[in-house]
Amino acid sequence: MYPNELPGYQFHARSTWHSLQPLASRDADVTAVLGDLKPSGYTFGRIWHLTLHYWADGGSCAGAPFPSFLVGTVAYVELEPKRRVSFLDARFPSAFHQVVEMGAHDPVGSWQLYRDEFGLEYRVYDKSSNDGTIRVGDLKSIVYGPSRKKYLTMTGCPVVADE
Repeated sequence: MYPNELPGYQFHARSTWHSLQPLASRDADVTAVLGDLKPSGYTFGRIWHLTLHYWADGGSCAGAPFPSFLVGTVAYVELEPKRRVSFLDARFPSAFHQVVEMGAHDPVGSWQLYRDEFGLEYRVYDKSSNDGTIRVGDLKSIVYGPSRKKYLTMTGCPVVADE
């Protein structure tokens, strides 16, 4: 499902949560795989924090509302390192499209987003935090989302917002 996972970070196929499908899986699927729902997330391995993000009501694309049947489905699965993981020397194959993403509530405020057509994303900080806890090249998170094709088919939206 995610053929472009980088060497050393090939988690999806061997994970307990590999059967969760973005834009399809719901709470019952999550509890069957991970147990009780935990809004604060789950521990994955020794150094990873796993968070499930759900599709909420009220979204739109080009002025048209997203289909209501998506509300309550898993939008994507996010893995965040509990400690620093440097991606400074990571080389992303040409299958990845690179853009800058920003977040007002993030300690750095921006990062490089590497996304492939299968819905795999790596978010890598492009600046250090003022307090030095985050350094240039640190991994912010790995995201397992819907493929570009599935996103288009299910939402009717031709592209992800930042492309």
